[in-house]
Amino acid sequence: MRDYSRVHSTFWTSPDTSSLSEDGRLLALYLLTGPHSNMLGAFRLPIGYVSTDINWSFERVSKGLKELSDSGFITLDSASQWVCITNYLRFNQIENPNQAKSLIKLIDQVPKTSPVLSVVSASVRKFSRFVPDELDHVISSGGLIGASANPSKGVPEGFAKPFPNQDQDQDQENNSTCAQPGPSTSNVVKINSKKDAPPYQDIIDLYHEILKALPKVYKLTETRKQRIRALWSDELDTLDSWKNYFTFIAQSAFLMGRSPPGRDGRVWAADFDFIINAQNFVKIAEKKYHGSRKDV
Repeated sequence: MRDYSRVHSTFWTSPDTSSLSEDGRLLALYLLTGPHSNMLGAFRLPIGYVSTDINWSFERVSKGLKELSDSGFITLDSASQWVCITNYLRFNQIENPNQAKSLIKLIDQVPKTSPVLSVVSASVRKFSRFVPDELDHVISSGGLIGASANPSKGVPEGFAKPFPNQDQDQDQENNSTCAQPGPSTSNVVKINSKKDAPPYQDIIDLYHEILKALPKVYKLTETRKQRIRALWSDELDTLDSWKNYFTFIAQSAFLMGRSPPGRDGRVWAADFDFIINAQNFVKIAEKKYHGSRKDV
């Protein structure tokens, strides 16, 4: 995630965006400046994340993404949940070789079966003065030169599978991967009705059972429901995955309030709202709270 993004002034007058609906323009601006964007303009964006970030219903997000896809503003791969802003690099060009090297790492994360990859490749060649030598190799072989044989290294493991234990070998931690979905069959975001109704109380009961030391949940607010739905629609779509998630959190001394007091003499601990926040979910998945690094 970047601290800032560049939006060209022609965004508001361009025929491509002026023809969009109000929701379409707002969603386009969110994609350009949102917390999940990057220097490539291509990133994984589950619909639940958008719903939580801008407080829209899943149906409204889906309709907006379809409008942007139909207009050509984005390429949308609903199977892998990746999106690419078509002309992003035209207005955010790579300015030096070091940035080009960073770009390669981002390209390497794009699923090799996704239509997003071909759009990204064409955009880099068309708009960048610094085309990395490794680009053809990444696209043709599915991996970086000298990188792990698994092209999706660095993408957090889905929480539908068991969490790693603290006593696992470091090699296993460093090589955790996420299986990439198969080829996309549609550019329209599809909403699974099953995932629209998570078992809220069962999830809260698991939280109380596994994370007894953390603050109790006394009221299921609409905001909490929305955040649970966002995770349920993506990574945490079964009760077992929530159980694994809470168990993984219990292994973090920092999240559980077992770290030494800070300068003010107080000890920080996570609560339910922190845990179900989509952005914090990603940090927890990447083990930013399971070692010496604490990025709250």
